Amino acid sequence: MNEQEILNAQDLITIAPGNKAERDVLNIVQWIRDYDPNLDVMYLDPGKCDSPFDAPYIIVEHCNDGVTRLVCSVWTLDDRVKQKILAADTFLSPVKENFEAVNEAARKAQRDMWKERTAEVKDQGTHLLKNPKTSYTMKNDKGELIKIEDDFGVVKRDGRNEHD
Repeated sequence: MNEQEILNAQDLITIAPGNKAERDVLNIVQWIRDYDPNLDVMYLDPGKCDSPFDAPYIIVEHCNDGVTRLVCSVWTLDDRVKQKILAADTFLSPVKENFEAVNEAARKAQRDMWKERTAEVKDQGTHLLKNPKTSYTMKNDKGELIKIEDDFGVVKRDGRNEHD
């Protein structure tokens, strides 16, 4: 395969003398610039990076105060970059509502867990009171096997005497 066939196969475009880029990559860069004129893509020269773990592309925002700020870094310029930018756009997603929804879900999970634990303790108490014997053995919420006696309360925990 000669050089021309390779270039056609990869659909490379000359962007400057000696520099070529894939058409798909250029399309992503153009989409980013069209989406928000303040956004731009920068390529980090691997020979000049501080770390071999630095991603080769960074998305930056040219802010009104004259400062260029890092938005994110990416290893490949593909549709995932578009998704990342759209997800981060606070004008598109209602940040406060999303934040409140996540918090409410966490509060609901905590309430549900508390209700479940309360029902479990109530069930254990009911069985304990209905027990005709003077002692009762069960597992507590920590998974310890405890023995309860009518006159003394908890007397053994995981086989160890409580009142020694």
